[in-house]
Amino acid sequence: MSGKSRYDAERNQRQNAFKCYYHDVLRPADGRSRNRRFSQWCQNMRVTIKERATGTVLATTDDPNQVLAFEGNWYFAPAAVNQDVLKVTANTYTCGYKGTCNWVNFDDGAHATPQVAWVYPSPKPGYEQIAGRYGFYAGDRLTTVEERA
Repeated sequence: MSGKSRYDAERNQRQNAFKCYYHDVLRPADGRSRNRRFSQWCQNMRVTIKERATGTVLATTDDPNQVLAFEGNWYFAPAAVNQDVLKVTANTYTCGYKGTCNWVNFDDGAHATPQVAWVYPSPKPGYEQIAGRYGFYAGDRLTTVEERA
């Protein structure tokens, strides 16, 4: 593949990823899609979050109903999360807008990493769509890595 066509392919991939992200941010609380074309594209995208030190998969799905891009973060349904290595803690953080969340730690028995995710069990009104979902920072962070395919 020539340099220009590789650049074009990468640009198209970034544009499609943005379209999917934009679509998911604007998804109504009932989970229905506003735009069928974007929904079909999102159905072909796999989002995976891994623990950085071990490479263990923390959450992964290609089902757009199992993951929600919201305020720059990924929120995964519990069914898409590796609950064998993630432990919801009693430690909390309070957001003035969303309410109180519980931090989630990674522990595979050999390696432990605190605060790799969070869960809002009962968010404030207007944020019901993230209730019970596991939140992860998008992109590469100190403790986690995001992959999209």
